[in-house]
Amino acid sequence: MTTLDRAYTLDSVLLQLEVERFFSAEAEMLDERRFDEWLDLLHEDVRYWMPIARNVRFDEPELEYTREHSEASWFDEGKDTLQKRVKQIQGGDHWAEEPRSRTTHLVANVRIESTDG
Repeated sequence: MTTLDRAYTLDSVLLQLEVERFFSAEAEMLDERRFDEWLDLLHEDVRYWMPIARNVRFDEPELEYTREHSEASWFDEGKDTLQKRVKQIQGGDHWAEEPRSRTTHLVANVRIESTDG
């Protein structure tokens, strides 16, 4: 059996469908501003981190993104901070939400590379 054959077992296809549906439901919650429901999806130890991308020389690709714990990032937050952000947005006094943010989500190219149990 090749790697490609293993990738298309019934169990793997059903798992991929389940993951895609979850991501689509999550995107819908965000689009509809159902932030409390969205927060309920997150585990207590969630970490929301995004590095900063830099323009670098072609022979230095390892420098393109800032490194965790040693350089600046766009954000590095846990569930408590995300809850505070949601409360700000829901309170109506968050200046960055005037007018309200518009969102668009595209769930595509979902791949299950491996499973554990």
